[in-house]
Amino acid sequence: MPSDFELARFFLVFLRVSAFLSFAPPFGGKDVAPMARAGFSFLTATLLVTWIPSSATLPHDGLGWALAAGTELLVGLVIAGFWSMFLTGIQMAGHLMGAQMGLGWGGLFDPTVGDSSEVVVLFQRMIFFLLFFAVDGHLRLMEILVRSFEWVPLGNAAFHGSFFSNWSASFGNLFEIGFKLAAPLTVAIWLLTIGLGLIGRAAPQMNLLSLDFPLRSVVGFFVLALSAPHLTRVCERLLDLFFKRADVLVRCLAP
Repeated sequence: MPSDFELARFFLVFLRVSAFLSFAPPFGGKDVAPMARAGFSFLTATLLVTWIPSSATLPHDGLGWALAAGTELLVGLVIAGFWSMFLTGIQMAGHLMGAQMGLGWGGLFDPTVGDSSEVVVLFQRMIFFLLFFAVDGHLRLMEILVRSFEWVPLGNAAFHGSFFSNWSASFGNLFEIGFKLAAPLTVAIWLLTIGLGLIGRAAPQMNLLSLDFPLRSVVGFFVLALSAPHLTRVCERLLDLFFKRADVLVRCLAP
């Protein structure tokens, strides 16, 4: 029969784990059933509670428990939010490419966001997550969660100025991620637009507006096919950058 101390430790561990797994793709999100998220969180917390050192000091009053529970939820949400913010850069690249190709008005239902997204966005997410699993990114992401219990004791996180500076610096990298992934297609569409403009200036009688959308789509998909190795290398470097930044960010929460 577990003691009250062990149940209390399990409760705090479960709060951090469930906050992370409920919002961090591909473990959580709107496309994962709530019962599946809850079951996976319970199983993960059960495995982790035996690994975490039992020397943690737990609160003794109601206010202390409320603060400890809120702290654990915040730590889990910070890790999940940092990962989701990184994925937003990938989605922004897809939106940029879809707009350049003229596919901004067409979309398919995306269960991860609960709304429709451009085809290019879904394609980008699929390629990225395939690469994510290929390089064992899911294991490295779970490792960050596990190591957070070593760096940030239960209920003792501290939000220093270094944490907010690292968070804001990483937020600025969102645009860099999006522009790097969308750069080959953006340059190709830009050159196509200049070429059509020059042809239209030289031969005004030609109706180039009827060719603009088909040419954008054809050139866009052609460039996507040619730049697939480039996108793969960029995504690998971005994953390495994320895991390094995530390590630093979680360490900044140490008291």
